Amino acid sequence: MPWRSPPVFFSGAGRSTTTPKPSKGTSIHEKNRKYYTIGQFAALHGISKKTLLWYDSIGLFHPDHVGENGYRYYTAAQSLPLCAILTLRDLEVPIAQIRPFTHAPSPDTLEPLLQQQLASLDQRITQLQSTRRFITSYLENLKILRETDLSAITLVEKTWAPLVLVPTTRDASYEEDFERICQQTNDYSTRELSSALFGAMVPVESLYEGDYTNYTALFIQMDAPAKHGCLHTPPRGTYLRAFCQGDWSALPGRYQEIMDYVREQGIPLTGCAYETTLNEGTAPTPQDSIVCIEIPVDPSYQREKSP
Repeated sequence: MPWRSPPVFFSGAGRSTTTPKPSKGTSIHEKNRKYYTIGQFAALHGISKKTLLWYDSIGLFHPDHVGENGYRYYTAAQSLPLCAILTLRDLEVPIAQIRPFTHAPSPDTLEPLLQQQLASLDQRITQLQSTRRFITSYLENLKILRETDLSAITLVEKTWAPLVLVPTTRDASYEEDFERICQQTNDYSTRELSSALFGAMVPVESLYEGDYTNYTALFIQMDAPAKHGCLHTPPRGTYLRAFCQGDWSALPGRYQEIMDYVREQGIPLTGCAYETTLNEGTAPTPQDSIVCIEIPVDPSYQREKSP
């Protein structure tokens, strides 16, 4: 198996390109030193000969010497500096930053390299955690689609992540909303647009008035802290949940059914209705879209229901 020693950063790389010839004063150790061809040395470290040739050509890592036949030869003592280079490359340190370290290995040249990569690694971990939460949320949505009666209206307990609000109006075009969403995603989130969760909001006051298209804000669900303003965290607690299957033209009729149910059951609503499309990107046609509508229930309702 390829040899990869633990990271050892303070051994100098071989730089001589002359052929050492044992002479009368050469020690037994020098006379008996074993040399490895470029193919052998590369195989021992699990890399290709092209990698060693490239390192040599750019002055990063030289063979111990080049024979009269033009062949490159390496020694076991060169393994540690090569492993240091390979470890830094595994950490995605650019070659341009590794070269000064290999020419003058010391704590002072190593520390900034590791600090920079640690910061990059922390950022990558944050991005991966965000992506994981997005996947988990999408899987939960798919589970709801499989297991829920989409015609039902239920009460559920809900906790939201922070939302970034994007102001909109009923007269805003799709393109205008799209551009605002993109801008806010770039400003607030470490994630790519493809892994963000979006939705729309309608004030409860508008619902009670029968105005079911008075969208006042779009939202982006956040994982990273916001840099400035527009951050909104929906209340934690009981929500009325309903679903609407179809394109946007089907929503007003579904809201009317929801409000009829609310009045019949005497359930007081508060805040805003939050709409999210559960099968975003997987609905074959707009008519197959399924929108989840969640509206906070006034806490007084639960207090009245308590024994």
